[in-house]
Amino acid sequence: MKLSQKLLVKSGKTSRKLLRLRDWDPDYDAGKKREDMENELVHFSSWVSGLQYKLFAENSQSLMIILQGVDASGKDGTIRHVMGALNPQSCYVKPFGVPSVEDVSHDYLWRVHVAVPSKG
Repeated sequence: MKLSQKLLVKSGKTSRKLLRLRDWDPDYDAGKKREDMENELVHFSSWVSGLQYKLFAENSQSLMIILQGVDASGKDGTIRHVMGALNPQSCYVKPFGVPSVEDVSHDYLWRVHVAVPSKG
């Protein structure tokens, strides 16, 4: 495959439907076999890595993932698994502690607005 094809980010309905959370079953377990889950992880890791490469090459959009959960809900483990497939040079992780009184008085994404990545 030519480099130009690898860097091509398709527009239209196809690209917008690339990943929709509503299409994923949260109880999905790849058939509960360890080797099936490992194969799925390898497949999705390479897919995510390719998407990151295209996003970086396009240099006009950004992506922000917000993980919210109580202590010991698996946020750190999720970050470790996801980051394993990504190039860390183009990633930034911003931790948020316990919300302040001012944070609580606003909507739940209020303090996230300052961490929104710039385009590119």
